[in-house]
Amino acid sequence: MAPRPDAEALLDAAIECTFPASDPVAVQDSFRHAVQHSRSRAGTQLAAPGDSNPEEDMERIEKSFDIDCPVHTVYNQWTQFQEFPRFMEGVKEARQIDDTHLHWTVSIAGKDKEFDTEIVEQVPDQRIAWRSTAGAPNAGTVRFEPLNKGRTRVQLTMEYEPQTFFEKAADSLGIVSGKVDDAAERFKKLLERRGAETGAWRGEVHEGRETGAGGATRGSRSIGRS
Repeated sequence: MAPRPDAEALLDAAIECTFPASDPVAVQDSFRHAVQHSRSRAGTQLAAPGDSNPEEDMERIEKSFDIDCPVHTVYNQWTQFQEFPRFMEGVKEARQIDDTHLHWTVSIAGKDKEFDTEIVEQVPDQRIAWRSTAGAPNAGTVRFEPLNKGRTRVQLTMEYEPQTFFEKAADSLGIVSGKVDDAAERFKKLLERRGAETGAWRGEVHEGRETGAGGATRGSRSIGRS
């Protein structure tokens, strides 16, 4: 059996694939230093294949932002998952399967990935929680807090598992967190500029089961990034 490549060998291979030979050596060194420095600050090292623990590999992002719109408007717009490609970079398609299941196509580190999610908890104007059921492991909760009649605080918590070297490098460099920040800002600007939601779903979900309907259903169409 051939020996398993160590972490440094994997890093060298990744740099060779990422940067053409014409790129200055300084650029490659900067990339290497950033990855190693980020991991060392977290008290971890780059792992070779087979060294990882799935629970330890889950990364967490927390983001809070305020929107100058009433809580019901912000919540209603968030339920329109098929419109996520409009403001979330990397989301190419969000297809509603039914009221609690979605199929996603996203671009991660330059490669397309697909996964399915299930909404496990949903209370109008309060919170939505989800988890993946197939594909890239992820889960999260978004909470909505009215600050006054015309202003809402959104608190987003996400957990995800980078699966490839490039995804782990992107995470180490803060690229994923930066994309979440950008998505939050675009969502805020789009909704504040429009001043009203494009649709709504006001049903409740508990333990993955819809327990009560309350208004229009979610849109069934899918919207790709234009």
